[in-house]
Amino acid sequence: MSEDNRATPIVVHTDDSRWQGIEGHAHTVWEPEERWPQYGMSVDVLEPGRSNAPYHREDHEDETFLVLDGEFAAVVDGEPLRLGAGDLVHCPAGTAHAFVCRGERPGAILMLGARGRAPEGGPWGEYVANPHAAALGASVTETTADSEVAYAGVPDYAPVAAPWSWRLDRSPRPEGGLHALHRGDNGWFAVHLDDIPWVDNGPVARGRIDHLFHFDQYGMNIQVMQPGQPNCRYHREHRDDETMLVLGGEAIAIIEGEEHPVRAGHLVHCPAGTAHVFVGAGDRPSAVLMVGNRDPRWSEGPEWGTYVADPVAARHGAAVEEDTNDPEVAYATRPPFEPTDTPPWRFGAA
Repeated sequence: MSEDNRATPIVVHTDDSRWQGIEGHAHTVWEPEERWPQYGMSVDVLEPGRSNAPYHREDHEDETFLVLDGEFAAVVDGEPLRLGAGDLVHCPAGTAHAFVCRGERPGAILMLGARGRAPEGGPWGEYVANPHAAALGASVTETTADSEVAYAGVPDYAPVAAPWSWRLDRSPRPEGGLHALHRGDNGWFAVHLDDIPWVDNGPVARGRIDHLFHFDQYGMNIQVMQPGQPNCRYHREHRDDETMLVLGGEAIAIIEGEEHPVRAGHLVHCPAGTAHVFVGAGDRPSAVLMVGNRDPRWSEGPEWGTYVADPVAARHGAAVEEDTNDPEVAYATRPPFEPTDTPPWRFGAA
């Protein structure tokens, strides 16, 4: 694939996405892996009783899961969990896990996983035999690293019609589910998005998921923008990809000098080198889940990227006057963020 194609941003609504699946399990296809070299992301829809994968661990790559709709049972590092919409589970490398849809209707879960961290040709991890996962129908009988053994008898995934339309389930948390931050022994954690810490400066608030755990491979937070307010200064990362999923409200994504109206359910993927910013739109705040690659070789320090002077972004108050890579210059006039005990957005809010 050419470098030009690799660098093409993706703007697509979940309802307009391509899907692949088998009976009981389907997932979005947001372009081939060449467009996502640093991490992958999909929405997986599971029928009751179906798992996303056999219980397994990735030895080198982190994974994160956010329940969008329905109820799930999970086993994480050998511990059973009951999850509902709005629950997020982060599994650092080495954490075994599986997720199974429960209840009476299909469930949808956002899946995010790092890529390119495992040594080429080396061991990736294992499918692990576990009694709790076996009780859910989500375990191999014997531990193996062989995917052909773990998926024996499972047909190839093929294009399917969309099995689900975008929605964030606002049902009460399930009985026995999460009601506070839950930390596992080896660094994994589970939390409902309504319980994450927030900081606010008036125009913009941030839900700091990445303050709950030191994310080494990618960062993650939620940004809530008031109408007409940009989430940050128009910028590009030189080597790191960024991806945004609109969870609520409307916004304008300015990408390479072009405006793209987006709404809840839209995904925007900006490969490294893509200049971008989000601006709140509509008549109420907009909430966006933001994910970005992290690499200690370049994500910190002056080589991270550039804040870009741009006339389109400037019309929205989202651009610097002159290009700079200095955050103190770019944000010299921004009000400081302060912790707040009042979340500016609740999961499932319109």
